[in-house]
Amino acid sequence: MRDSILFLLSVSISCGLVACGGTSNVHNPPPPPGSNVSVAFNPTPVSGLFINASTEITAVVDNDPSNYGVDWSLTCSNKGGCGSLSGQHSQSGQAVTYTPPPAMLGNTESVNITAFASVDHTKNVVAPIALTAFGNALKGTYVFETNGLDTNGLNDQLAGVLTFDGNGGIASGEQTISSITGFLTTPVGQGSSYFVGADGRGFITLNTTDQSGQPITEHFSVAVVSRTKALIAELDSPQTSVGTLEIQSSTDLPTGGYAFVVNGIDATTTPTAIGGVVNIDSPGVISGNGSLADQDYNAALLTCGSPHGLTGTVTQPTSAIAGKVVFDLTGTNCFGFAEFTGYIVDSTHIRLIETDGLYITGGLAISQGAARGTYTSASLAGTYVYGVAGTDLASFLPTTLTGAGFVTADGQGNLTNGNTDFFLLGAFVEFREQHTGTYTVDANGIGRFRLAFNHFAPAPQASFRPRLTFYLTSPGGPALVLHAGGEELFTPAIGTGIAYPQSSPPFSFNGRYATSFTQQNGVENDGTGQMTAQPASNPPALSGVVDDSASGVGTPTPLTDTFALPDANGHFTGSFLGSNVAYYLIDSGHGFFAETDLVNPGSGQVAVGYFEVRTPVCDGCQ
Repeated sequence: MRDSILFLLSVSISCGLVACGGTSNVHNPPPPPGSNVSVAFNPTPVSGLFINASTEITAVVDNDPSNYGVDWSLTCSNKGGCGSLSGQHSQSGQAVTYTPPPAMLGNTESVNITAFASVDHTKNVVAPIALTAFGNALKGTYVFETNGLDTNGLNDQLAGVLTFDGNGGIASGEQTISSITGFLTTPVGQGSSYFVGADGRGFITLNTTDQSGQPITEHFSVAVVSRTKALIAELDSPQTSVGTLEIQSSTDLPTGGYAFVVNGIDATTTPTAIGGVVNIDSPGVISGNGSLADQDYNAALLTCGSPHGLTGTVTQPTSAIAGKVVFDLTGTNCFGFAEFTGYIVDSTHIRLIETDGLYITGGLAISQGAARGTYTSASLAGTYVYGVAGTDLASFLPTTLTGAGFVTADGQGNLTNGNTDFFLLGAFVEFREQHTGTYTVDANGIGRFRLAFNHFAPAPQASFRPRLTFYLTSPGGPALVLHAGGEELFTPAIGTGIAYPQSSPPFSFNGRYATSFTQQNGVENDGTGQMTAQPASNPPALSGVVDDSASGVGTPTPLTDTFALPDANGHFTGSFLGSNVAYYLIDSGHGFFAETDLVNPGSGQVAVGYFEVRTPVCDGCQ
């Protein structure tokens, strides 16, 4: 009885305390597991990061007696292109490393790195990090030009200007396109952008319209040479092309003498190439005094303008685009009339695209400066290294004539040395030879000679002796090249190119280069990239990455090639994308290469290419 009374008394006292709200002797139930867990970054993560850097991030979990640790996630608007974390899980207080992606859609991108308490994912913290690329590697107004194929597999020319804002945006621009369907000049639309990565590789995205007025997007790969120049290639296969991007430093109306070359097709798809000299005698007027041109048209080499010269005008159309000019040329015995839109690069260079609807050609004009009208045989002296591309008339496919080589002139009308690697796809034969012969130079700066072959491989031939015409520019400057083999019975071909005076030996192939190339094997493949030559390796190694139209945007291809050391002529052999090539150095900073193994159809990778030493886009960049 006594125990029962005491028990009832204790219960009633307890109930009374609860009713009154007292807590002095009460213990509430324990909280659910993890309710007091917290997670925080320590130290605070960085808020911004260049894409060539990485950073460590550490999260600490408190009130986790089981020490489950931290789970990590990475998100951004570009799914699959956010970068990477060194781990998806870590212990509390253990750092993980974040590495940005090698490429982005634009110059900036935001990623979110989230740290979750493993024991309770409702407890998490987010670190937003703003990634920045190297858009300031390209800033200002640039002239661009490419040559390649349209969607029909026919010649396509593209030229224009683009203004880069230094932060991944294209503020304004214009492009002119010329193809078998006609020519069209359109503004570059809003939303056009670009990206430059830490290795100088990048992409340009242009929003514009096609000939029918429908919106289109064009994609170009970029290999930055310096802040004033880049090599570019359009990757919208089957529409693909390769060319240059150069900063515009002058918009003045050109005056004086200019050498020029263009190549492409006419409205019936017949290959043609034109080279010559125009003298702008008075503002906007080409009187014909000393102005001559040559046209190679479907195996017929014609001299334009004789005996009355090449006449015409140079005007600046009413346009919001500064540095845009129009050349209207009239010549006898050849094309008759031609109109070229020119985009001025600087006081000596103009990129040309034909806009008369008669021919689909594009090319380059370079000033002759004070040398206009004063040239002699002595003006063509020393060694010139050249690269050419065009059409083999056995196939009529663009870029089926490719070649690189050098020729040495003594200044007195004699060729004393030379070597060339040509390829003409229609014959599936490779020409490798040394040549000698004679040449002439007239007062207008037009030098003419023929290559005299003494070695062919693998199929000896005696009838292929192409004409090379050099259109000279200012002393010490390059010559523009017209390659004509039209009257030959064996593989006639038409092409144009450029020849640079070679520096004195010794030569080296060492360090970082930007490169561009074009390949034709029934379908054209164009691309750009970066490569590093390491002559001290055994064997000397060439490594890097290229972006080409065969692989498409965002699918880089690694270079893992080798080469021999240059000889006293700056000539050496090696490989590029696994194909055998011959390299020709202009100097240790730039040169050409041509494929030498495309003997069988279907075996080729690269036909002809150019490379130039590049400046890293930032301190510590690749």
